[in-house]
Amino acid sequence: MFFAVPLILDATTFWGPASPLAYCTAMDDSAEWFMQFVGIMMFCLNMSPWYAGVKYETVLRVSIPLNAVCCILFIPPAMAAKGFGPGVNSIFKFNLWGPQIALPGGLLVWGWTTFRSIGGKWLPAANDKCTRFCQAYAAVYVMFGVTLLTAPDFCWGPNSKFAYWTTFGACGETFARMAGALMSVVCLSPHFAGVSYKTLTKVLLPWNMAALPMFVKTALFLTSTGPGANALLPINLFVPQVFIQLFFLAWNVNLLI
Repeated sequence: MFFAVPLILDATTFWGPASPLAYCTAMDDSAEWFMQFVGIMMFCLNMSPWYAGVKYETVLRVSIPLNAVCCILFIPPAMAAKGFGPGVNSIFKFNLWGPQIALPGGLLVWGWTTFRSIGGKWLPAANDKCTRFCQAYAAVYVMFGVTLLTAPDFCWGPNSKFAYWTTFGACGETFARMAGALMSVVCLSPHFAGVSYKTLTKVLLPWNMAALPMFVKTALFLTSTGPGANALLPINLFVPQVFIQLFFLAWNVNLLI
């Protein structure tokens, strides 16, 4: 929550180039957008025991692969020569991504040790009335999640055939990968963490509500979104993304009323 709330409120102020705790020294629209998106997903996941009834053991199962991936994702910005801290006003005169690696690393060891000590098992969820919604949601957002995690610039960057962004800096790419990891793990959690499909539907509701205005912003108000120079379609792909999000939000709400 220490990272999630500032990312949601104003990532540039809290973690940007002029911040006393600068994680990124160069930020474009994609960086700000993905930082806020990651903050929303982190907030929903961490608060899910309180509003969606997710068991703490289930959160532990979800956190293990997430922390494992983050250990790897944090290495490139920690080793980068430019684009990441320290900034001009930084309290600490070193790149904060270096010690940041220790956070998911420590949580991974702690989580795995706890998981083994309680005799934890990887559990698939049984089908319920929300199964099809969650499967359809995963079909869309795991596709985005995996491609963002593995090759965000190649798949969705300025030179892509499906360019969502015409500027895509190192900070934006780092947080795009984090967003991809979160999207993939959370959407697939019924298959390995025992999250029931109905519970996942509850988890996704505030996520979908918060994501809709973010997609509207990129569809209508930013000048750094597609189409790119090599785009197959001469339109901003965030526009149809708004309608996809509206469809999923309406389906999400309908299942829970």
